[in-house]
Amino acid sequence: MDPRPLVRILSIGRIVVGAACLLAPEQVGERWLGKAGRRPEAHYLLRIFGIRDMVLGAGTLAALSGAGSARPWILAGAASDGVDLAATVAARDMLPEAGANGTIAAASAALAVGLGAAAGLD
Repeated sequence: MDPRPLVRILSIGRIVVGAACLLAPEQVGERWLGKAGRRPEAHYLLRIFGIRDMVLGAGTLAALSGAGSARPWILAGAASDGVDLAATVAARDMLPEAGANGTIAAASAALAVGLGAAAGLD
């Protein structure tokens, strides 16, 4: 099975989530982090996270369109997803249940897609 369609969907998702974090950290922060998400420090970190995911998504899409190898971009995304997953599990008790569960599910799925796709590409 060609992993490119799943990787494209994942990459578009990264861009969308990243843009939301970058452009609307107040709204994303409270839903994702609860009361702590209202703080300016959280907005700062959400913007950093947002641009990271936008760059990873855009770089992967460009590589899939023929601008270099997609494998390094996919592995960089998988590494980010693995850290997101581990950090969320470690902080789970301090996070709203919906935010923690959503992040764990999304990061786990993205990590699995990324590792599987990297093995099947190039």
